[in-house]
Amino acid sequence: MDIKTIVKKYKKHIEKELYLTGCDSTPDYLLKLSANDADAIYDLSVILQVTNCSEKEWLHYLKVAAELGSEGAMEQLADFYNYDECDVLPTDKAKALELYSKLADMGNADGLYHMGLYYIDNEGKENKQELGEEYIQKAAETNGYFAENVAAYFEWKGDMEKANHYYELANEYMESSCINIDDIVSIG
Repeated sequence: MDIKTIVKKYKKHIEKELYLTGCDSTPDYLLKLSANDADAIYDLSVILQVTNCSEKEWLHYLKVAAELGSEGAMEQLADFYNYDECDVLPTDKAKALELYSKLADMGNADGLYHMGLYYIDNEGKENKQELGEEYIQKAAETNGYFAENVAAYFEWKGDMEKANHYYELANEYMESSCINIDDIVSIG
C-alpha cells in the first residue's frame, strides 16, 4: 500500500497521534511523508503499530524508513532481528549486525553499544576485546543511558578506575534526566 492510501485509511489515528505528541501541523507532516522523509516515515510506522493496522503494513514502513536512513527505524529493526523474544521478525543476527554497524558508523549510541558487545562476546573470528571496549565506551560517552552497563562490565573485569568513571557518568545522566517536581508544580 502506498503512503497516500495508508494515510487515508488510518487518517483519524494519525491525526490523533500527531495531536497527542504535540505536532500542531498535520499538513507539514504529510508533506514530509510525501517527500519520503525518513523520520516522518518512521513516525508513520510507529503510529501504525498502535492502530489496528496489519503487522505487514507497519513493518513495511519501518523497513522503508530504515533504508532511507532513519536512526530510530534502524534501531528498532535491528532490535527486532537481534532478540529471540521478539516475534515480529525471525531472528537474523547478520541483519541485526549490519544495521548496528551502520548505526555505529553514524555515531549512534545504540549501534556503538551493540557493536561493542558483538566484538567482546563473539566467539568467532571477530573477537576483538579492545575494539569492543572502545565501542561501548563511545556509546556511554555519547548517551549516558549505556553508562551503567559499561561500568558494570569494567567492574566485572576488575578495572575499578573505568568502572567508577562510568558509574559517575551514569549518575550524571540519571540526575539530568529526572523530573523536578517543583518545576511541574510551578507550571500549574
